[in-house]
Amino acid sequence: MIPNLAFIFYSIFRFDASKSTKGASKLRRDLINAEIANLRDLLPLPPSTRQRLSQLQLMALVCVYVRKANYFQQGMYFYHFT
Repeated sequence: MIPNLAFIFYSIFRFDASKSTKGASKLRRDLINAEIANLRDLLPLPPSTRQRLSQLQLMALVCVYVRKANYFQQGMYFYHFT
């Protein structure tokens, strides 16, 4: 499930004078970790493999997957309209 982006941006960038900087930092880290967990679940890999990936490895694989999808999508577009 893809969360509402407006809610995420509001949650990250809102200014609440009653919260400390430490609380805001924790909220931001929690939101980032939740999005990383969502990305992990979207990768077409076995669950055991996905769970062993570090956050850096996970983001690198997501970038490769998106680039590959964009490349083949552009190729299909070129093929259909030539």
